[in-house]
Amino acid sequence: MFNLIDVGINLTNETFDEDREQVIAAAEAAGITRFIVTGTSVIDSSRAVEFTHTYPGKVFCTVGVHPHHATEFDQYSVGALRNLLANPTVVAIGECGLDFFRNLSSPEKQKSAFNSQLRLAQETGKPVFLHQRNAFDTFLPMVEKMRSELSGGVAHCFTGDVQELKQLLALDLYIGITGWLCDERRGENLRQAVRKLPLDRVLIETDAP
Repeated sequence: MFNLIDVGINLTNETFDEDREQVIAAAEAAGITRFIVTGTSVIDSSRAVEFTHTYPGKVFCTVGVHPHHATEFDQYSVGALRNLLANPTVVAIGECGLDFFRNLSSPEKQKSAFNSQLRLAQETGKPVFLHQRNAFDTFLPMVEKMRSELSGGVAHCFTGDVQELKQLLALDLYIGITGWLCDERRGENLRQAVRKLPLDRVLIETDAP
């Protein structure tokens, strides 16, 4: 059996409140040996860090502010994230990026929060866990500008086409693949793109729930 790592799972989500332990046990039975819990806000990131201490050596996490929560990002957020990064179970900064599909935060707020987190990654040497939806033409230049100063990163839940994939690979990023690949209606572009994806750039994530 393969030993797998789920590099992006939202285990702090309230959906898991009734069966979190059972979900982890079922995943382990299927061969998943490590989990990386995604932080989506300062409060959620703090919960993610706490949760890693419940499963030492098995559960790790990211800390960051999702673009949906960019309106919450203020002068105190960077300091709070920096403090959380002192925990050895924190492996990346994120989920950070841009989401112009729902625009739950304004584009300007999103860009400001994203840029601040890219700079925090530059400062701390942590890789970035990147979110992008319907914002590629704005997202890519922001990452390109900072890429030489970043230790690395993953394009989380990639759903784009071959051209977008090539541009992300040119930045030496890892590519996160989810169950979107199996979506008959929406996954066709992704199924074509993954044919061009080198195996050493693939990271698997459920993005559950």
